[in-house]
Amino acid sequence: MNDGDGGSRLTTVALEQHETDLGPGVAPMLSTTPSEVVSIQFIDLLAGITIPAHPAPARQFVVVLRGTIEAEDTAGETRRLGPGDVAFAADIKGGHITRIVQHPARLMFVVLPDGAPGPA
Repeated sequence: MNDGDGGSRLTTVALEQHETDLGPGVAPMLSTTPSEVVSIQFIDLLAGITIPAHPAPARQFVVVLRGTIEAEDTAGETRRLGPGDVAFAADIKGGHITRIVQHPARLMFVVLPDGAPGPA
């Protein structure tokens, strides 16, 4: 998240879910409310590299599909994310460092429209 002073901060966010009924004979599941998105992109990072400090290009969800990455904010706090983990990158004016801990890493980026609310 953007800390308001040009830096980035790592925070934990909760995705609100509700029970969804798909019909007779199908067990209910938990789902989030559908969101409009601008784009979706898959990126494979093939080497154990460090991506220097950079801002997120847009407010976006980052989903780790394979491998392990580590993100470091401008205060030096780090978080590791592995398969199935979801991050919300909103530091479009700040910056973060990304390290590929276990490669190959495959990430999915889901860009939200301008003005769309992010996670709670």
